[in-house]
Amino acid sequence: MCRLCLRELHKFFHSRLHCALLCVLLLFPLLHLAFTQHAQTQERYALLNDTVLNAKEAKAIADDLRRSMSGTVQKSWIADRKQELEKLVEQGIQKEDIRYQTLDQAYWDGYRTMEMVDAVRFDPQTPAIVRHDLNTHQWRYGPYEGWMSRMKIFEDTAKLYALFCLFLFGSMFNQEESCDMLELLKSCRKGRRKLACAKLIVSFSLALMLAAALYFILSVSTSMILDLSGGDTTLMMLRTLHIYTFSQIDLQALGLLLLSGIACTLFAVFTSVIVKKPAVSLGLGMLFFLLPMLIAMDGLQTSWTSFFPSNFLSFRAIDQLMTTPWLAVLGNLYHRLPLLYVVWSFLCIVLIPVMIAKHSSIRSWSIMRMMSTLGKGTKRKQNHTNHSIHS
Repeated sequence: MCRLCLRELHKFFHSRLHCALLCVLLLFPLLHLAFTQHAQTQERYALLNDTVLNAKEAKAIADDLRRSMSGTVQKSWIADRKQELEKLVEQGIQKEDIRYQTLDQAYWDGYRTMEMVDAVRFDPQTPAIVRHDLNTHQWRYGPYEGWMSRMKIFEDTAKLYALFCLFLFGSMFNQEESCDMLELLKSCRKGRRKLACAKLIVSFSLALMLAAALYFILSVSTSMILDLSGGDTTLMMLRTLHIYTFSQIDLQALGLLLLSGIACTLFAVFTSVIVKKPAVSLGLGMLFFLLPMLIAMDGLQTSWTSFFPSNFLSFRAIDQLMTTPWLAVLGNLYHRLPLLYVVWSFLCIVLIPVMIAKHSSIRSWSIMRMMSTLGKGTKRKQNHTNHSIHS
């Protein structure tokens, strides 16, 4: 098995196209970060007194103000923000000023948060686990611009990574010539089963290692360039219904990144085994990735799309599944990640043996061939009978 895995690994990296695509993917977070920083310096964003600021300067000033306002969101905190806002108005600060915009947004975010908390807490349809979270957790306000930029880069990188998994691992089961023992494996079902297992091990291992490398590159680069001091700022202030800090969301993003690699690799390998045509397999993979954007199902839109990598990689929409009625009944599954892990773990348990069986040409997968053989045998027997009669 180890020998087969090494041969599959060597064959994968022997392709110049594969190596080029891997280099592009690993460089993408750095290029995205550099482009984002450059674009922000060129974009006019807000005013500070009579000075025009670009987006990078404005966000830095806004985060400094949010840092000075850091604290637990409660009625007294909202009242303080309102007083500060009134002082700015008395000083003649324009609404276009970044200080006014930041304070105004902080006030209304806090006000709507408390209003939303009361509405959800006293709603009889709210799941018990949600009500428990609302009663036991508090919301902290603080800087978050650096984290928002990091999540955006993370989201784009993760979606590109998912697409690359569909392409890179989709043809792995259609390249039997990679093994020097091809003739032996073709005549030995057990050998073909080992080859299928080796291909699965290599594809999933590469997908997970690639995700880990992307996360490391992204974490190091953003930590060096972006201001990530607001790790304890809660996402409740960003108009969601989950009580997570940015540090917690970062770990969830890593989990979703790994899950997307497993999901796309699983689907790519499955279609490759079943279809046996690389172009069709890749087309089905792209359809799988884009399906939530192409098909809208009334009443199921949220739950339907949340299980596809193109959608559950939207890290700023962590509260998607909580709003679905069928999930509210389940209660304990209101958190997003456990449900996604359960679904895709079940699919892996079901589909991996199917892929190994199909690749190993087990008899149960040869029903059409058996029927064809049986039909030919019956026809041959009938011809023999007719020939005997004529004789």
